[in-house]
Amino acid sequence: MVAYYQDVRSVVRCPLPNAACLITDPKTGATHIRLRSSDGHRRQRFSGFHEIAHTFMPGYQLQMQMRCDPPTQKHANDSLETLCDVCGSELPLPRRLVSADLADADFGLSTLTAIADIYDASLQATGHRIVDLWPEDAMFLVAGVQNKPTERADGNAPAKLRVSYAWTRGSWPSVRRFKSIDQGDPLDRARHGEFVDESTTLTGITSRDVEKVHVSARYCPYVARDGKPRPRVLALYRRVGMWC
Repeated sequence: MVAYYQDVRSVVRCPLPNAACLITDPKTGATHIRLRSSDGHRRQRFSGFHEIAHTFMPGYQLQMQMRCDPPTQKHANDSLETLCDVCGSELPLPRRLVSADLADADFGLSTLTAIADIYDASLQATGHRIVDLWPEDAMFLVAGVQNKPTERADGNAPAKLRVSYAWTRGSWPSVRRFKSIDQGDPLDRARHGEFVDESTTLTGITSRDVEKVHVSARYCPYVARDGKPRPRVLALYRRVGMWC
């Protein structure tokens, strides 16, 4: 419905190397969205809303717009893509409604999964939204079993649970992307099936330690674009008593 109001003529699921793209027919001027067919339904919804956001931007018809998987380095159009990601969360997870849900909710992965189910949204988009709307300093972190970039050419390097990325709001030190997770860390315990919900000191994965942190973490595997399951840990952190 939203795509229709933005004069998008079709939304088609097909094999793609990237998550989605927005294309304009040079002859007719008609706009079309293509979604990667191997992605899950909820990820396709987020990617679709991201592409719809491009239709609000000037000049979107002049070149193909593509939503890529999280990049390993900065690109010139990061600010535009980030803005469209914000819109990709706002449309399926409206601030007015989600804020009301969070007002009576406990902080943690149980609330994240419940809200994702209510709004038919991806877990990652919901994690971003909770961080943006929670009244305390908060962080959503994704960790996956992978090699760090300098090891990817070495076929013998063992993959470890590492930080994939973090979405933060408030006062947090920088997060060390691709940092391996220490044994016994809440993320490591979640990787082995524990439902983590506790107070802790954030250490190792940030540039400095952070005390008085509440963490909620779970093992949430996902199906990759090659159709195979991939291990993943999702975590929400909040700084207790640190109000924005």
